[in-house]
Amino acid sequence: MLKQLYQKSLHNLPRTAALRVFRLKVLALTLVMMVLLAAPVPAEAWGYAEYNGLVHRSGRVIPLPDGYVLEADPDGPTLENDPREGFQEGLIPVRETDSGLYGYMNMEGEIVIAPQFTLAQPFSEGLAAVALDEWFQQWGWINPQGKMVIEPIYDAGGSFREGAAWASVYLGETLAEDPAYGFLRPDGSLLTHFKYYLAGDFREGMAPVCELLQWGFVNLEGEEIVPPQYDWVSSFVEGVAVVRLYDSHGLVNRQGDLLWLKDYDTLSDFYEGYGVASRGEDHCIVTLDGREIPLEPPIQGLLYFNADRGEGFRYGMLPVIAADGTQGYADLSGRLVISGPYEQVFGFRNGLSGVMMFTDETSQINHEQFQQVVGFIDLEGAMVIDPVFPMAGSYNEGLCPVMNTERRWGAINMWGQWVIDPVFLEMGAFVSDYAPVVLPPDWVAAASVTVTPDTTNRSDEENEKNEGNDVDIGNETANNHSLTKQSGLVGWLIPGLVLMVLVTGTGMWLKRKS
Repeated sequence: MLKQLYQKSLHNLPRTAALRVFRLKVLALTLVMMVLLAAPVPAEAWGYAEYNGLVHRSGRVIPLPDGYVLEADPDGPTLENDPREGFQEGLIPVRETDSGLYGYMNMEGEIVIAPQFTLAQPFSEGLAAVALDEWFQQWGWINPQGKMVIEPIYDAGGSFREGAAWASVYLGETLAEDPAYGFLRPDGSLLTHFKYYLAGDFREGMAPVCELLQWGFVNLEGEEIVPPQYDWVSSFVEGVAVVRLYDSHGLVNRQGDLLWLKDYDTLSDFYEGYGVASRGEDHCIVTLDGREIPLEPPIQGLLYFNADRGEGFRYGMLPVIAADGTQGYADLSGRLVISGPYEQVFGFRNGLSGVMMFTDETSQINHEQFQQVVGFIDLEGAMVIDPVFPMAGSYNEGLCPVMNTERRWGAINMWGQWVIDPVFLEMGAFVSDYAPVVLPPDWVAAASVTVTPDTTNRSDEENEKNEGNDVDIGNETANNHSLTKQSGLVGWLIPGLVLMVLVTGTGMWLKRKS
């Protein structure tokens, strides 16, 4: 009824007055949309969490200065994007919350490079990629003293890996045209010309490049070892890279030879000589020479979570899903060798895997308060750290962040002993001896964290099994813009103004028509 009266009142208004009402309604809607779009996007939405401090494995806490946050991946670094967090060159990028700009902090908690960049990457090989403009980017590279050593003239730029970094420029007359990608040396000279549609980081001396929607690889001399000819490629891992051609997947080596090509729908990276392939709903293990190893019942499928980090491919163990829906591990013969009432397995790191299960009356923590609990198993499937943690991360550098029943985070060692007391609201993975943390509101800067010395060590045999697996670094992407996105009033000001002009122009046109 009210709606009918409102529509009738508009109908009885003069044409110009109705137009004014219409324009006011559209203008109000525009302002509401601008306010909603201007709301900051939580870092977690982009795979990151915001932290306001760091803790060293010794227990020393570095609070960030007031008004600054650290944005980090809670799970730690990945292959191509390492280092992604942690101090590099003694510096770490931080964001000023008021301005949204990035600067760099040293290990004493001092801001030594003032916030002035719209985006910033960690230092790598002595340089850090930074952007000076949110819209037109203007990427360049600075040294640890904050001096711009490669001029900010690029549309985008990556971190230096193995002595080279990708960059892109606009070669056309308008910004509507796609940028062209190439590679730079640390002195700013060109390793390749800007001729590629996309490019990725160097790894094992090779970098993926795309030209005319076909992918190939260049080496550190800028030579096309594998000319662009594939529909998709991964990065090189242990001397081989996965390629896709039409509806098939296969492997190429660093000499550019196609080792084999099969009708797989998917094919994972290879670790320790093994990969995972699928044809429809069927999965199998694949060797480097293309030999297939079928999965034996009751295995129903393989897990692909965190395969980019190498987790699940370590120690000859693969995370699998059993027929009853629980998760466990298969060995490289395709047999289920570790099983249990596990709703989730986290992947082996440092020789241990977190396992999550639902709580009940027999659980060691209150099952009415916590519905799930996490413990840790070894390579034999034995529960070596009791399931008493409501939440936990993964081991990295011999330490694992876990949450206690008071919902505070700390870190345990390989034997499940608290080495950093649970006093933090959130805690990420240790990278280069530091873990990002969220300090409680009542945190005092001079406060100390009790640290239990980690005097227990694994045997030489166990250390040998864990050797080389402290920090998994693995992720494949062609266009490595792995930075936290920003959104705010300034970021949406131009689109909002354009929308307001269009609305006003439409109203004026309607008025003239009347």
